[in-house]
Amino acid sequence: IFVWAVGGNDVYLPEVAGMALSGDSDIHYMLLEMHYDNPLEQEGIIDNSGFRMYYTPTLREMEVGVLTIGLDTNQWGQWIPPGLSHAHTAAFLPSECSENGIPEEGIKVFGSFLHQHTIGKALNMRHI
Repeated sequence: IFVWAVGGNDVYLPEVAGMALSGDSDIHYMLLEMHYDNPLEQEGIIDNSGFRMYYTPTLREMEVGVLTIGLDTNQWGQWIPPGLSHAHTAAFLPSECSENGIPEEGIKVFGSFLHQHTIGKALNMRHI
């Protein structure tokens, strides 16, 4: 449904939006997956993040979905050799890739999640 990482803001869906679960929807189960990273193996670190999900039997006016755009992190996708002082990487979503996944009436974007672990110094996204 969504992702969050250290440094990210809280995620709230718009009041008029929700995600159909169970019943007639295709989603009948949810999985909460946590990833912890402590590369310096420091002791005494306490996680105080949390997760709250609200459920209502009343469908919302708009249904929420997730659209992921990015590069694979492999030798043919996003690969940055060590020791560089600067590297530039770009990802694009050609219209052929979105023809079957976006309805004709379009979508309304209410949030984005730019993610690059600790390797990046700057990141931006443009809609053209």
